[in-house]
Amino acid sequence: MLRLARLTLVIAATLLSVRLKPDAQTNLPVLLCIGFLLAALLMFGGQARLRFRGGQPATQLGPENITLPRSALSLRSTIVPYVDVRSVTVSGRGPTAQLIIETSRRSWRFPVVNFIASDALWRLQEGLRQHATALPGGAARWDAIVARHQLAERIGAARPWGTWGTWGIILVALLCFAVQALLLNQAVLTASDGFAIVDAGANAALLVHGGQWFRLVAANLLHLNARHVLGNLLFVLAFGSYLEPLIGLRRLVLVMLWSCLASQLVSAAVGLQQAGYLFAIGNSGGVYGLAGGLAAVTLRFGVELPGGYRLPSRAWLLIGLSLLAGLSGLAFPSAVTRVDHAAHAGGFAAGLPACLLLLPRRRRLRDTGSPGLATNVALASVSCIWVAGIAAAALHAASPQALAADRYELAAGMLARDRFPSAVKNMVAWAVAAEPAAPTTALRNAQELARRGVMEESNARGPGTPTAIAVRDTEAVLSHRLGQDDKAIRLELPLLSADADAATHLADFLEASWRRRPLTTHGDTGPPPLLAIGDGVLILSRTTPVAVQTDVLALVHRNNAVAGLLRFQLVPGFVGKQLLPLPSSRGGPSLSPPPAIWTDGQSTIDITLLDADGCRCRWPTLVPAFYPYAKAAAVAP
Repeated sequence: MLRLARLTLVIAATLLSVRLKPDAQTNLPVLLCIGFLLAALLMFGGQARLRFRGGQPATQLGPENITLPRSALSLRSTIVPYVDVRSVTVSGRGPTAQLIIETSRRSWRFPVVNFIASDALWRLQEGLRQHATALPGGAARWDAIVARHQLAERIGAARPWGTWGTWGIILVALLCFAVQALLLNQAVLTASDGFAIVDAGANAALLVHGGQWFRLVAANLLHLNARHVLGNLLFVLAFGSYLEPLIGLRRLVLVMLWSCLASQLVSAAVGLQQAGYLFAIGNSGGVYGLAGGLAAVTLRFGVELPGGYRLPSRAWLLIGLSLLAGLSGLAFPSAVTRVDHAAHAGGFAAGLPACLLLLPRRRRLRDTGSPGLATNVALASVSCIWVAGIAAAALHAASPQALAADRYELAAGMLARDRFPSAVKNMVAWAVAAEPAAPTTALRNAQELARRGVMEESNARGPGTPTAIAVRDTEAVLSHRLGQDDKAIRLELPLLSADADAATHLADFLEASWRRRPLTTHGDTGPPPLLAIGDGVLILSRTTPVAVQTDVLALVHRNNAVAGLLRFQLVPGFVGKQLLPLPSSRGGPSLSPPPAIWTDGQSTIDITLLDADGCRCRWPTLVPAFYPYAKAAAVAP
């Protein structure tokens, strides 16, 4: 059942973290039920097959070997020499108890409930003893097996709470993720708002370098999505259930808390040097700290550890490969993304010596005993740091001035350490641009940051990528905030057909520009055309021929507010008057909303509405007024 629960958690975490398309007709509860049914089929299908085939092959005791089923659900057998058997123990209590036969190569686990006869387990152990001791040197090997079995019983008796500390860590992490989802809403769960995570206390290396130490604590309580948190907690359960019975609850919690802090510190230090990411979150460093603690216990008491308290060799292989991948990721940070290798390596490096220090001069695992005064003082000190860090993070997140200052500090820090990707630069630059009270220095830093992002993205992937367009739009908004409206218009104009927000921003730039002059043209140096409204038509006149293709920009006002943007693209040679149909509630050739682009062969009008909800907003009832050329008397009755 425990394996079924773990598999179900993995399926649920994966499904919950899937980002579905807005129009996808998918029922997530149905997917969860299907995943649960598949997990149940995998788990119980093997048991049904065993019953259909008449059960597992029998365990046979030969003169030199024991024949065992390959697994608890296997129909095949394997032969194990007695000389390879290291321990024979029973782990757990009640219906979850398992017989564990450990060899030098692997461990075999069999549920105790599978032994039908009441004395079957005793007869198996007695048969193993008789055959093992009959071999040369068998008596000494069996004494070692008995010693490990007795040690396992003493560990179980000394730790009556089992793995409550491990489950407590899991419960706290799940509660923190629930609070995160409640307070920060879906923006965090879909990773669509990076600054929501930074505001909540993520480990931003530039801010930690500036003195915000509390981020080393708060970052461990934040996760990207459900798969992230549940994936980490499954490893907490895996490592903690091995380690906690060996060192106890208080030592386990101390190793976890300390490793989390150390891993975030290493992550901040590496992030400051490599500057490849804006922030880091998650308690995976603490998970690797538990793995390091388990490695310390294995190194100190490896020969003495009984079955059920030793991590399988294949698990150590996977941990080693992940650490090697982490080292390669540190050497080549662009090779692997979205994985905090520095935190993993730092957590493992912190957990291993910490656990060794918590068991000083203990040559026998049975002599570890209860934690001493030094351990309790260390646990209290680290706990105080965590409480203070969480309180400081909460106070910081509640201050809008502090959060705004974070954006300014990040922009300045990125300019000093220019190794960030263009998308990260855009995120920070836009956050500064969105601050109404941003000082001029911060706006200039953000503008330069966006300019570098545009250049880097254009040189690397071309000017038409979504990132290049987004960064150019950010640069234009920052130029507008600094009073550079002509530059802002030049930057924003090419984005009208590529960015949904470009028309809104361009209208803001035009409004500010027209406070100094009434009309904006780009391309031709001649006089601007004149605009007037006739009976359902727009009259465009030009007294001299257009030399080059020219963009003419005008705003549509309604109730003294901007309602639309008109863009005229005049072809070379255009002169005189041009009548362009325009729908109006006062009459005209059309009473239906116009298409986005009208083409009459000589000029093009690109009409974009600026309402926040994106609707066409009943164009037949809209009476355009072109400021400042068209007066009220010019509108047809």
